[in-house]
Amino acid sequence: TGVAAALFYLENAAPFVGLLECFLSIVKALLAYSDAGASAAAQSILIANIAIALGASAVGCLVALIAHSLKAVLSHRMARA
Repeated sequence: TGVAAALFYLENAAPFVGLLECFLSIVKALLAYSDAGASAAAQSILIANIAIALGASAVGCLVALIAHSLKAVLSHRMARA
């Protein structure tokens, strides 16, 4: 069904999307840090982008875990019916 296909996509794609966003955030942070030098503002930008990177990776894994759990519940309920 459409729901099962969407859950399959989320389960498999979400971690990779999270890792891609993590990589892009770290690259942006390093570029901003190198452009601004070692100032306090540059360090703040670096820390903020690294926090975004870690958050994106965690959210991607969490979405995949939720999709995996919902897929298992859905298949269990379909088997009982």
